[in-house]
Amino acid sequence: MMKNLLLLLTILFAFSCSKQKSANSNSELADLKNKLTGLEERISELERRKSVFKHKVNYIKILAPYVNIRSSKSARIQNKIAVASQGSFLRMNAKFGNWYEVTIPIENQNYIGYVYNKKNAIRIEKIPKTSENDYSQLHNIRYLWEEQIIYELARSSVKLVTLNLIGFAEEGRDIYIHNISKLLKKKQINLKPVKELKGSSPAEICKINNTRAVINITKLRKNSTEFLKIFMYDYSGNLKYSCYYPDTPLKI
Repeated sequence: MMKNLLLLLTILFAFSCSKQKSANSNSELADLKNKLTGLEERISELERRKSVFKHKVNYIKILAPYVNIRSSKSARIQNKIAVASQGSFLRMNAKFGNWYEVTIPIENQNYIGYVYNKKNAIRIEKIPKTSENDYSQLHNIRYLWEEQIIYELARSSVKLVTLNLIGFAEEGRDIYIHNISKLLKKKQINLKPVKELKGSSPAEICKINNTRAVINITKLRKNSTEFLKIFMYDYSGNLKYSCYYPDTPLKI
């Protein structure tokens, strides 16, 4: 009798343990399924973000009141070609240390320029390609070389300046003379264009033409891009301004 009772108790205990193990297994299986579902959702979200990331482009947003845009990665020479004001967005092409190569729109054309990030003057933002047209219009860029020349001439009280254009077709030459003359006249500065330059130095040129400064603008071609090489000297032959400016759109 006692043996039968012990056997029955043993069977009931084993059955209870088996049932408990089954319940635990079912619970563990449910937890595992939940974890797998969560992992699948996480993977799906990461794939979605990756897809969105692939379809974004880098822009830099100007945080400082303004930043200079230069024609090369150097701040040691007079190579400023434009100024971008606070809030502007510029398409970023590449990064070289603290220098950023950007696309700059000038007169509805795209050019290459370089911006230096000093004291967190800029911030990189990723813009969806679908919104790129909207952001590319968010810029306030002021082109500088004419203004810089006018500033230097006015500061030196120059009233008459020699203009020498090299490598220009006749039509292009006339357009440049007209535009520069119009700008200079606003500051009461007169322009004396010359077709054949006489004199081997800026000082001699000024003396021969009875002017107080000379502007040399040379049209150059590098690969498939035309550049303007601009130098301005005072009557003593001192270089007062210089820059290289792309005269035709670069293919980006």
